[in-house]
Amino acid sequence: MTATPPTTTARAPRRTVLIAYGVLIAIGAAFAVGAAVSYPLLLENSQVGPGLMPLVAGSALVLVGLLLVRQELTTGSVLEGDGAAVDTSGEDIAKRRRTHRKLLSVMGLTVVAAALIPVLGLLPVMSMLVFVLSVFVERRPWWQALLVAIAAFVVAYVIFVAVLMTPLPFGIFNPDVWSRL
Repeated sequence: MTATPPTTTARAPRRTVLIAYGVLIAIGAAFAVGAAVSYPLLLENSQVGPGLMPLVAGSALVLVGLLLVRQELTTGSVLEGDGAAVDTSGEDIAKRRRTHRKLLSVMGLTVVAAALIPVLGLLPVMSMLVFVLSVFVERRPWWQALLVAIAAFVVAYVIFVAVLMTPLPFGIFNPDVWSRL
């Protein structure tokens, strides 16, 4: 007697997932087309124009959306909680509470950070948020959190201020504020 391999049923693409991916593609295309039509991609002095970043981001979103559609059409995707009933009766209640507490902490700290940006500036607030989330939510050692926060500050400064020359809110750290005193 020969053993036959178990048969696997081919999954049909899920319509709702394809629609969601289609929305991602449409949003990406809208950003890309809007950037290309409304803003210059390059400035006269060969610097990056304001339309290049939304064009690249929109194009990347279109590409990712197309890859996700292809994946759904060929193999499908299954994620935890993705349309399947999940039995949570054995799940630790304390673990669920910790997860909810973390989620609420992140949301609350993000709202506080957004309120502090006009006062302290984007980069310092972002760095403080990274530090606080790392130490108090993720329970990392303070020195690791400090290194990550400093690295986030430096990388964001180099990308947005030095390379892209994007005007960011600097709050009280704006040199114009101190020059008027």
